[in-house]
Amino acid sequence: MLESNNENNKSKSYAKSTFIGLLFFSIICISITYVCIYITMENKKQLESNEDNQVIEKVQVIEDVAKKVTNNHKTLKLTDKSYLNGITEIKEEENYGEIVDYTSYITNENEPIYKLEIEYIQIAGLKDKNVQATINKAIKDKIDELKEKCILRLDDENIDRISINCFIRDSFADVISIYINDFIIYKNNDINNYDSQDYGLNFSLSTGEKIKFNDLFWDDSSIKTILSQSAYKELAWYYALSNENLYEYWDMDKIDYSEIESKVYNFMYKYNKNPDINFYFTTSTIIIPYNRDRSIIIEMADYYEDIALYTRFKADNLYEEDSNLKEFYVFSRNVLLDYYKENGKKADNVYYTVYSYDYVR
Repeated sequence: MLESNNENNKSKSYAKSTFIGLLFFSIICISITYVCIYITMENKKQLESNEDNQVIEKVQVIEDVAKKVTNNHKTLKLTDKSYLNGITEIKEEENYGEIVDYTSYITNENEPIYKLEIEYIQIAGLKDKNVQATINKAIKDKIDELKEKCILRLDDENIDRISINCFIRDSFADVISIYINDFIIYKNNDINNYDSQDYGLNFSLSTGEKIKFNDLFWDDSSIKTILSQSAYKELAWYYALSNENLYEYWDMDKIDYSEIESKVYNFMYKYNKNPDINFYFTTSTIIIPYNRDRSIIIEMADYYEDIALYTRFKADNLYEEDSNLKEFYVFSRNVLLDYYKENGKKADNVYYTVYSYDYVR
């Protein structure tokens, strides 16, 4: 009986020792597994960190190179000169609908006036006829797009007449800006009863590619600041001039700036959604149509360090031999100064006052 109890005790002791051994072994295995997993994860993190650092370094190198390239541009001085290029325009006409009058308000001659009259241009003067054809097709496509919309309104009895006009707004430094306007006059005596919309088509004369708004400025320029400042100035004037109590607004303390700021905010919101905005340009201004009566005007001279238009698209040997290239001071057109140079000094007591401006609706 005693021997049987001893054997049972030995068996229990062996089982207990075995359990404790297995427990320690399991703990050791789990610990080793955890350590291995930890080391693997740390190695993976280190590898990913190294890869991220390499990517960051590559991006930084690219940004540094890009910054050097974009900052390595020539900033024009107001005393620098550019040239009007030798592009000419060929005028085309199309008429649709009934004859509504017989006296031209332009020539004052007795000639038929149609309900829809279209005048547009095609350009000439480039050596590269493929580029010239590309630009002319883009102009004609825009005219046809507007024409189709206007033809649908020929049966509208409230409309007196419709016109579509197109011409070269300016052409210089190997770029060209085409201005297009569609104008609808309604049948009543109210002079303000009309609709008008301006469009701009802008091209590089070396490639025929369309110039987008942001292309007008250097890559490191604060375009939003330029645009918002110009919009605020123009819309403040527009808000004051359109207010019935105009003379109150000569007193700056009486202006409701919150409404102006709201208009500028809405304008900038549209730009942020789509920077490819409608515009055209002259040698001195960038014009962004705002509504039928007003445009946002950016004076290039105010931001001359940021303007890339004069130099970004320059190329060599673009024009036909008989093209009339003509120098002028950048950001201006000095027509009267040219008159002075051509006609010479009239007398010791005669002076020329030189004005340089662009007419914008």
